[in-house]
Amino acid sequence: MADMKRQNNKQSLFQSFVLFFFLSLIIYGNTLTADFIWDDHHLVQNNVLIRNGSFIPVIFSKDIGAGVGTQFGFYRPVQTLTYLIDYSLWTRDPSGYHFTNILLHALVAWAVYLLMMELFGDPLLARLTGILFAVHPIHTEAVAYIAGRADLLAALFVLWSFLFYIKFFNEHKRIFYLGSCLSYLLALLSRENALILPLLLASWHFVLKKNIDPAVKKNSISPSRFPVPCFVAFILITIFYLVLRLLVLKEGVASWNPHRPLLVQRLPGFFAAVTNYARLLLAPMDQHMEYGQQLFSWNNLHVWGGIVITIGLIVGVWRAQGKEDLIRFSILWFILTLLPHANIFFPINAYMAEHWLYLPSIGFFVVVAHALIELRKNHTWQNIARWMTAVLVILFSALTIIQNRYWQDEIAFCERTLQYNPGSWKICNALGEAYRQRGRIDDAEKMFRRSLTFNVKNPGTYTDLGVIEGMKKNYPEAIHLFTQSISLDPNYATAYYNLAKVYCELKDTQRAIALLTKAIALNPYSCNTHHLLAEAYVLDQKFPLAVQHYEKALKLGCREDLTAIEKLKMLHQ
Repeated sequence: MADMKRQNNKQSLFQSFVLFFFLSLIIYGNTLTADFIWDDHHLVQNNVLIRNGSFIPVIFSKDIGAGVGTQFGFYRPVQTLTYLIDYSLWTRDPSGYHFTNILLHALVAWAVYLLMMELFGDPLLARLTGILFAVHPIHTEAVAYIAGRADLLAALFVLWSFLFYIKFFNEHKRIFYLGSCLSYLLALLSRENALILPLLLASWHFVLKKNIDPAVKKNSISPSRFPVPCFVAFILITIFYLVLRLLVLKEGVASWNPHRPLLVQRLPGFFAAVTNYARLLLAPMDQHMEYGQQLFSWNNLHVWGGIVITIGLIVGVWRAQGKEDLIRFSILWFILTLLPHANIFFPINAYMAEHWLYLPSIGFFVVVAHALIELRKNHTWQNIARWMTAVLVILFSALTIIQNRYWQDEIAFCERTLQYNPGSWKICNALGEAYRQRGRIDDAEKMFRRSLTFNVKNPGTYTDLGVIEGMKKNYPEAIHLFTQSISLDPNYATAYYNLAKVYCELKDTQRAIALLTKAIALNPYSCNTHHLLAEAYVLDQKFPLAVQHYEKALKLGCREDLTAIEKLKMLHQ
């Protein structure tokens, strides 16, 4: 009998996974034809560190942008590790990376289903919550955008950690406790918002009043008190992660910028974001990327709307005490998982972003699923509730499929984003680069110069303009722009590389070699820089040094560069 029950459970688990996998594949299938967009170029397409497994130690000891010599300020080695696995399977084919994102989203939706089963034991509630999560268009930014994978990974490991933690309390097997701790560590190494997990576990204890069975002797924890000993490992993991992140990114007092907006300036933006989040969850229209670092005044209607919603949520938690634990826990989940993105504890790069709702939205979907199920229990509203459920799932699915088109082509993506945020220098730069890649040089130059009107201190924009001037053979202006870029950021390796290219064109190999040597000191993982330095050494007739840098270029991923291979053979002769 026990064996049959285990077999049925396994079959049910498999069937539920198949449901969420094919549902995710149908909804996000049109992303398989999408190209690399925006940060995908840095994190995947041009990332040297994902091309060879020998770089795994570097991945775990550097900023996520180290593979292209860019400082993102994020420590997410697990995300980069998944790109390395993808590269081994698909090399630079974006469809493979999009498929992995779809698979991860299906796993997250499945984990939502499993967690709801453990929390509330209601198969219909768990299934409906997972389905709503899988199809809602608010998640397109996390799923359709390859660089959005950090949200998928963090959510997956947070849910697994929570699930293992509950199983540990229910079945008293230490293997589940170890699984919970390991999943928490992987979640932290995927994205910073996973730091909220201990608070989520604490809310489970306090709201649902779950404690260890006192009959289990090996767990000497009183059920009448909060199980502090169980949190020791989570506290140690948190400290280990924070110290590791500090060492890798070298963040601290020295990195503090006194010109950052103060809390009183940032706080209205959080409430404005809450209003927009509520609208996007209830009526997901006009979705887009890059909301920007906008500051709001206290008399803004969106700010007051967010204040009202926040107070309503807090009152909902208080009023539901002892009556509706499901509602109370779901609201707490939404509030707690939104806190890392609240722009309250420390300044972040935007006042809101749609992908920040990936984990918090679970609380919203639990409440919606619960409301629909309760409506079905009323005989009068039973059929209406079924129709409402079907319409919601179909409508959300259709909107998701439509929104996926936003991520198909980089130029269309940037042009549409500029309609929503015309003052974004980041999007202007991205669109200018996309134009340049398509050979639309004049359009690219206009975009880069437009970007400067919004941010005159971004070294990347001057470098992009310098590349344009170099393509036009206007070398004096190109040199001026690259020099200006370096003056703004003396550690910007790309500017040194591009300035060296100009001096190579002018046959000034001594200056080129000096600049390329500096560029390599700043970014030793650039195969293009090693290749160009080898070319400069060839021009300078320093063949042993040229051989050395050709070999490094080949090792770093320039194996498709037939010119380098032929020259390497020639120099060896």
